Amino acid sequence: MIIEFRVKNHRCFRDEQVLSMVAGTDKKSLPGNVIETDKFRLLRSAAIYGPNASGKSSLIEALGFMQHFVVNSARSLPGDAIAVDPHRLDLAREGEPSLFELTFLIDGIRYQYGFTVTRKRVLEEWLYSYPTSRAREWFRREWDEQAGKPKYVFPSHNLKGRKQEIADEAGENRLFLSWAASRNHEQLLPIYEWFQYWLRELPPKDLLKPLTAKMAFDDEAIRGVVVQLLQSADIGVSGVNVEELEFDESVITQLDEVQSLAERQRSERVDQMRANWDKQWHFHVELKHQGPGESVVPFSLADESVGTQRFFSVLGPWILALLKGVTIFVDEIDASLHPMLTRKLIRLFHDSEWNRHGAQLILTSHDVSLMDSSLFRRDQIWLTEKDADGAAQLYSLNDYKPRKGENWRKGYMAGRYGAVPILGDFDLK
Repeated sequence: MIIEFRVKNHRCFRDEQVLSMVAGTDKKSLPGNVIETDKFRLLRSAAIYGPNASGKSSLIEALGFMQHFVVNSARSLPGDAIAVDPHRLDLAREGEPSLFELTFLIDGIRYQYGFTVTRKRVLEEWLYSYPTSRAREWFRREWDEQAGKPKYVFPSHNLKGRKQEIADEAGENRLFLSWAASRNHEQLLPIYEWFQYWLRELPPKDLLKPLTAKMAFDDEAIRGVVVQLLQSADIGVSGVNVEELEFDESVITQLDEVQSLAERQRSERVDQMRANWDKQWHFHVELKHQGPGESVVPFSLADESVGTQRFFSVLGPWILALLKGVTIFVDEIDASLHPMLTRKLIRLFHDSEWNRHGAQLILTSHDVSLMDSSLFRRDQIWLTEKDADGAAQLYSLNDYKPRKGENWRKGYMAGRYGAVPILGDFDLK
């Protein structure tokens, strides 16, 4: 579970910004939205609002960058650039490193892990644990400019196993944590695996459908939950059929993308698709609709509305997160979804019967109907806006201490909390 995320000098975030998942002092409002642990009261979700280009998507992207870099930096070759995107508007800070840090819980123990990077190298990296209130430093890394290589500090009593040998192999553009995990460092593997398995960005929409289809195909219990949620969504669906597709050249050759190619290119494309077929997921999904009387009519998922397709597609990773206790983050959760469906998906994370394992949800939205004290606590609402220099600021609705019963939507749209666009005259003259 996430306790806190920090980012600095990444995209529109020039100064350090902090997203906290620690619940405020209010213990009366929506107590079900809070996860109670021995040492922390953590929020089950956080919703981020703000005008276009104010930093909402950049925050999600920053989380995604950190997760992806931890999981994949061990695959980097010497000299490969790091795909960080520093703030570009303040030329006085050009060349400064970007910072990413997450504080999180694993089995009740707090960990604090972070790093600073440029496009060329990792400058700093650190990991602390807090089995008690006192920090235990596992390792610390700094760039030694004079030596032209990283310098590591390993308190001998905290991090065991091979250390310096792995550090010497990591190089300048790989994270030590990632490289140590690739070398099966027993003590660091659980930290790496938390980033790999327990922190997930909702996949792009072109991957969502096959992911949900595969989960429904492989697991009867998950398919049952998918059906249950589709039925309760009032979209007329009573069941789901999922069929795994075999490679069929006669069908493939009729595709527009293949037909438009010259004959030789067409043959090469078909051979390429055949070779890659088993590496991808290919399913045909039908949703069963109740007709007159007891008749049931199947519709291909492709024939359903965009909203129904989106709802079906989201259910796979949503259910997986709830069953496993994963933290997921998603940009524009309300895209193509009716507000009531979006609300239902969010409520699943707030429901202790559905969410028994501490799953968390971090989302962005423009749908102000969700800015509702019956759905969120005020410490779950976050806002982004840019200052006069174009640098994004992240802050909580809780900072404004809205009074009990205050209409947040009305106050937000009136500009009471900031984070709304200031529009000019759209008239054409």
